[in-house]
Amino acid sequence: MIKRRYFKLIPMVLSALFFISPAAYAANEWENIFRDLSSGNTITPGVTQQATLYNSGVQFVITNNNGVVNDFGGTDTINLGVKGNGVNLNFNGTQPALIAWSMQNKDALMKAIFGNAPDAAISGMTNGQMATQQLFSATLGSPENFGISFIPVSNRDIVLKGQYDFMEIDKSDATGGSGLLTYDNKFGTDNDKSVGITIPFRQLDVDDQVDSTYQNVSFIPHFKKRWYMSQSLTEVTFHVNLGLTYMESSVFPDGGGFLDYGMGTNAKYAYALNDQLSLNAGLGYQVIKRDIPSDLVPKELRWVSDSFNDLDPEHSITPSLGVFYSIMPNKLSFRGEVFRIHQVVGDAISDYENQTVMLGVFSFSATDKIRASIGYKQSFEMKDITDQSVIFDFKMRW
Repeated sequence: MIKRRYFKLIPMVLSALFFISPAAYAANEWENIFRDLSSGNTITPGVTQQATLYNSGVQFVITNNNGVVNDFGGTDTINLGVKGNGVNLNFNGTQPALIAWSMQNKDALMKAIFGNAPDAAISGMTNGQMATQQLFSATLGSPENFGISFIPVSNRDIVLKGQYDFMEIDKSDATGGSGLLTYDNKFGTDNDKSVGITIPFRQLDVDDQVDSTYQNVSFIPHFKKRWYMSQSLTEVTFHVNLGLTYMESSVFPDGGGFLDYGMGTNAKYAYALNDQLSLNAGLGYQVIKRDIPSDLVPKELRWVSDSFNDLDPEHSITPSLGVFYSIMPNKLSFRGEVFRIHQVVGDAISDYENQTVMLGVFSFSATDKIRASIGYKQSFEMKDITDQSVIFDFKMRW
């Protein structure tokens, strides 16, 4: 996803995120930006324009001083205001002065528009929260076969999961799909260890003022160690994370993206109350850092990557509680889970640092090697964001 492209100069609209081809960078980029944000996509000198950009509101009026109508360049001036997340910025001047002002106020612009998480402002959750949701959705935390406690009956598992996502982000409807492919290879005494990889992905179309689209894929290799007791299981997981994010909108039609990388661990304990019912509890930790290679950014636009790369890593702690009930032994089961993703990071906006997720999944085993599931997931707490998904998954083991 990361291409040999330069960043588009968008001081109020995703400028920290997107690459464009060098040929597309021109002196009139500011003109294109303000045209896209103006009513009717037309710059009208002397007319105040207003736009909602993710977590911020933008207001501006352009004054024609160069004798060319419907442009923004040369001696033209702009009176600009950006307000959001407790930040209130104002500017009045020419295009060159606007570039210098943006350099001086890069961190404040980032906070006003995106808070501490551009991916959350656009897609309704951070990439770290998305990966955590997907990993929890794919991990049953339940016995493979109650007849032999929690010890798995297969040494290779493949899970393919998909879900239809429908959200509302700051009063804008968003729809899309997400899911994952995971492979797990068990080995050791009673298959008490495993290595594998999980590949979660997500795509979202947002019906906002700039018609944003969001795509993300992550690669998460993992190692698991399990301890089996007569009626219980303790499992510890270690993983690393490499993610790629790509986005587009009407003001960055060439699109672009950024990297994120990190690592995490999770401990889970499950206890079988009887042959049909088990409970589980877990605690996870993850750290994710976002990055844009600065050497891809022209020197005069370096504030863009600087402000993005200055964002603190996303540290998150996730406690969880779950239940597994075997309705028809070895045929039909139900799994319920609630977990809370808490961002432990200094610059997290309080309205977006916590996310509580609840899910319920019914699974049907067609054979002892094939299982299909359907469920529902909903998240809470994020301000002005609702998140609901219908879950489908398919598991094959051998």
